[in-house]
Amino acid sequence: NILCLQAGGGDLIYAGTDPNGLLLRINKRTKQAFVVYDAAESEISALAIMSNGDLLAATAQATVEGAELPTAAEQTGRPDPNLGGVPLQAAPPENPKPPEVPEPPPSEPKPIPKFLTIVDDDAAAAPATEPAIGVVEVPPTPARASAAAITPAAAGNAVYRIDRDGFVTEIFRANVAIFALLAQNGDVLAATGAEGNVFQLRPAAEETLALAKVDPKEVMCLLAAKDGRVFLGCANRGDIAVMTSGYASTGTYTSAVLDATQISRFGQMHLRGRLPDGSALKVSTRSGNVADPAGSGWSDWTEGVSAAEYLPVTAPPARFLQYKLSFESADGGATALVEDVDVAYQLPNLAPKITAVRVAPGDVTNADARPKVTISWDAADPNIDTLKYTVQLRNRPAGEWVTIKDKLDQPTHEFDTRTTADGRYELRITATDAAANPPGSALTATRTSELFIVDNTPPVIGDVGSAVENAVATINFSVVDRTSTVSSVEYAVDGADDWQSVLPADMMADSPKEAYEFKISGLKPSPHQVSLRATDSAGNRSFANVTVELK
Repeated sequence: NILCLQAGGGDLIYAGTDPNGLLLRINKRTKQAFVVYDAAESEISALAIMSNGDLLAATAQATVEGAELPTAAEQTGRPDPNLGGVPLQAAPPENPKPPEVPEPPPSEPKPIPKFLTIVDDDAAAAPATEPAIGVVEVPPTPARASAAAITPAAAGNAVYRIDRDGFVTEIFRANVAIFALLAQNGDVLAATGAEGNVFQLRPAAEETLALAKVDPKEVMCLLAAKDGRVFLGCANRGDIAVMTSGYASTGTYTSAVLDATQISRFGQMHLRGRLPDGSALKVSTRSGNVADPAGSGWSDWTEGVSAAEYLPVTAPPARFLQYKLSFESADGGATALVEDVDVAYQLPNLAPKITAVRVAPGDVTNADARPKVTISWDAADPNIDTLKYTVQLRNRPAGEWVTIKDKLDQPTHEFDTRTTADGRYELRITATDAAANPPGSALTATRTSELFIVDNTPPVIGDVGSAVENAVATINFSVVDRTSTVSSVEYAVDGADDWQSVLPADMMADSPKEAYEFKISGLKPSPHQVSLRATDSAGNRSFANVTVELK
């Protein structure tokens, strides 16, 4: 389907199509068609030519949901203005003449010519007058998915600029259907549907302005008049609206809802812009604690006050804020311009939060690392204040809190438990925002860890006895640990490094006191030293020796 046409230079006509979103360049004389651009969208709906010869193509894919204004882009600056003129440069040198092809000897055939001489038979045979346009045979395009299945590279529809070299640049994208384009003095007007917005695109400044909005919701076509007015042809009601080249006598801009994240007190509003003679600007504000300003619960708009660079926000304290700018133009020749709006607000100081405290025991296999536990915690401040931390320790059940470290600026600390007695302990972390707030207004938060055991004392091996009967040695003893439980007991004979594990009398090492008895057979007649090694659940070890003699 051919949806739009645009006359090009000379014999050229451009056509926008669907369902494959092709932009065609058609030669009226030769009736040949060439695909200039294959858009990701399914419909090329409008075409226009800019004063510099660049071609504009807009899309109106039918799968657009809703109609939203373009999202404000990150402020990254603007391109430098075109200063005009051309750079100074020397004329490029001419290419050297290629060497002549040597003539072949008379006995050899003449070679294929190095350069081809082109004779334009069509131009020589062309009639003096332009022929009538006939049927153009468009070459078949590769098979594509149906229009409903096409997903553009980005959401919404776009306006593409195609320069004389065929390079394509996207200059506009929004969640709207674009039905008409009009190029004016380097800018572009884009007429859209479902909300009836007309956008002004400024490619040189990389800006997009929402210029007008009409009630019929569908702006289908644009017509520029000689006096500078632009007529809008609208669907749904069949209206014709007009935009003049001047400014409206009045206009209002209402900001999006600003979120302070907490109930806040608002300070000064800082306006940056211009206020020419013959124009006026008033500012009013309102606030609320529900995100939807259309619902109930918002304050009334404050009385509009004449704009100044700094204005106090008189809306009551709340979480959300809106401001409204009311413009007036006395004669339509000048208007106020607001470039930037900043609103200062102050959150009440909120207490920090500690959500977790962790105590990681040291490496039980490393005697130096075992007594050192790593304490870490998760903390945050709603005001993003800098926090300082204090770590305290107390013995359970009736100990007092003792500070072991303060003024920490990181949520972690390594605690060497050898500085305290064995026992059951808990830690308390306190976070304060005192450094980020005036004296007397600081807030704190605390959190206590789960109980953990400090045990740096090895178990005690005692009541050791031995007996020998029928070449079998019997060893008996007991193991006691004052803080934790006995974990394992092993023995080795005559200093060998081959430790053999043994179980207690009740066959389970699970209490602070365990009794052991085991037998050793196969020993040669002579004295033997049996080494005993006991380990508690904290990794502490103790050793004992007993001598047995077989005869």
